[in-house]
Amino acid sequence: MRTIITLLAVLILIITSCASQSPLCSTPYILYEKDCCLDQDSDETCDIDQEVKPQEQPGPAILPIIKEPSVKPTPLPVTLPEKPKIADDLTLGDENSTVTITVYGDYQDSFTQKFNNEILPKLQEQYGTYIYIVYKDFPHYSHTFAKNAAEAVNCAKEQDKGWEYHNQLFANIGKLGSGHLREHAEVVGLNTQSFNLCLSLNKYQEEVMEDIDEGVKNGVSGTPTFFINDLKIVGYRDFTNFKEILESLLTFQLAQDAGYSKHFSASTVGKANTINLGPTYYDKEAPESPFSNDLDFVTFLLAVDATDEYKEDTHNDKAALSARITYDEFNNFKKTTYYLSFSALKNDNSVLTNTFIHGSTGVGTPYLPKVLARLSIEGYLDIRDEANALIAENQPFHYYIIHGLRENGLLDGTINEKDLEVYLYLPGKISAPSEAFPLPQGFLYLFSEHINVQES
Repeated sequence: MRTIITLLAVLILIITSCASQSPLCSTPYILYEKDCCLDQDSDETCDIDQEVKPQEQPGPAILPIIKEPSVKPTPLPVTLPEKPKIADDLTLGDENSTVTITVYGDYQDSFTQKFNNEILPKLQEQYGTYIYIVYKDFPHYSHTFAKNAAEAVNCAKEQDKGWEYHNQLFANIGKLGSGHLREHAEVVGLNTQSFNLCLSLNKYQEEVMEDIDEGVKNGVSGTPTFFINDLKIVGYRDFTNFKEILESLLTFQLAQDAGYSKHFSASTVGKANTINLGPTYYDKEAPESPFSNDLDFVTFLLAVDATDEYKEDTHNDKAALSARITYDEFNNFKKTTYYLSFSALKNDNSVLTNTFIHGSTGVGTPYLPKVLARLSIEGYLDIRDEANALIAENQPFHYYIIHGLRENGLLDGTINEKDLEVYLYLPGKISAPSEAFPLPQGFLYLFSEHINVQES
């Protein structure tokens, strides 16, 4: 009995071992690595291991490589959807004006109201032709009616009554509910049917939101906020503040339009210098030039009377100049004197006051610094000798009174704004024999620190 049980146990172990090593597979399956796989073409190879040709592979097709043509075809024009048109801001004046004042405001803000009702009319009255006003909406989130009021103004602008409606709202800042907005439309004479439809559709909601977004990007956080050109001003300001800023920005233009007349009398007596060709002080690598510290002494008397006048869009400058130059010829103990007399201005705008120039020659040069010329004259003069014989006539000249470039006659790299110097420059060769008026350098460049100036 024990022998039979042992034989049965051995038989069970053999059957279990065989079953765990290789399953039985029925056609069309075959045994492969202890598992059954499909073999439909009966080639004793699992179908999954057979090579699949490219055109039979699943997924996107493999396209042939095509060389790019040498001449690219012109792309067809693409028509993009048109962006909805947004109403422009309220504006007053000429957009090409010298000064643009941009106002970020709120129809429920009492300070914006105060600016609109009190300051803006004065600005328009005094500077109307010089300023361009742009009003942008910046309704505060806590102001229940401000955003809707801003949309209402844009609806009124559709009927060319934007500013009338704008002013009506600021005149009634406590009445901005929907019913009041419709009442204001009647007061300013709008087509109420069109206005009411525009308002009910929130047609200009996007326009108002664009103003708000733009304001935030520009650092606006409250109203009113102003931008006078690039100058940012936060909060309400009285008329005096605006006037100071505008006067500084419009100084030249206001003076031009109002007309002006400035008169100078200047005299120079005593020792002076002629400036000669020499090493260029401000650029050691430059060739020799009259922008040097190479000087000779002369005795100089110079009197100038000039008027810089502009009225009714017309320049009417006037000038008179007379000079006496005495050269000391030490070699033969001789003095030679020449007389210079004014003949004409270069043009009607040849007398300038308080203008910046480069140095003291009237010629743009990198070899002298930029300085303020209190007086500048360009014109022509005649030259005579001691016997009053004419040596040369209508010779171009430049005359300048400038802030000090020289200290004791020498360039030293500084500009003394408390000091004045006078220069007389004849840039061209004199049309006469050298013995008549000796200018071996081809120019005359006179300088003096002794000057008496009267200005009116």
